[in-house]
Amino acid sequence: MYDAESQVLDIYVSLNYDYFHRELVGTAFRRVLWSRTDDETRQYVGSNALGVRVRVTESFSRSYRIAANNWQDFPLANNPKEEGGGRDSIHVAIPSEPFRARRLKESVAAVALCRLVEPFIITTYDSTEATINSPFAYREKSFFLTVELVELWIYDRFSGIVLSKIRPKN
Repeated sequence: MYDAESQVLDIYVSLNYDYFHRELVGTAFRRVLWSRTDDETRQYVGSNALGVRVRVTESFSRSYRIAANNWQDFPLANNPKEEGGGRDSIHVAIPSEPFRARRLKESVAAVALCRLVEPFIITTYDSTEATINSPFAYREKSFFLTVELVELWIYDRFSGIVLSKIRPKN
């Protein structure tokens, strides 16, 4: 998001909380989606106990995520574009002229420098069942690489120039 008056490009790296994973690791990790693949989608005709039939779409996917245990050590801010308005984003403000900011919106990227922490990898499964009123079934297998976030680099992927290195506050 660009503020033309102050000539600052605000960059937010959204973090998400996984409620159902807290029991697995005993601590609250925040996650960043790394990659997601939709492996397969299929359709079939399903029915309920009353014999009502409906075409069901069932999808299977895998996701690969980074789960950081020290997310709260970084500068957090409300991302105005995120629903809910929680402090769920690492924030950095980049001074920039309007022309450069316009170009950076298309080319800005992030690199996470991390240190692996136990349990190193967590695998979880999530699913929803189809119903007559909502004939969609979903299955996802997620792989979490558990890390301590050492630095987050914001860079221009076209030029390779590092715009900011965000370090923990401590």
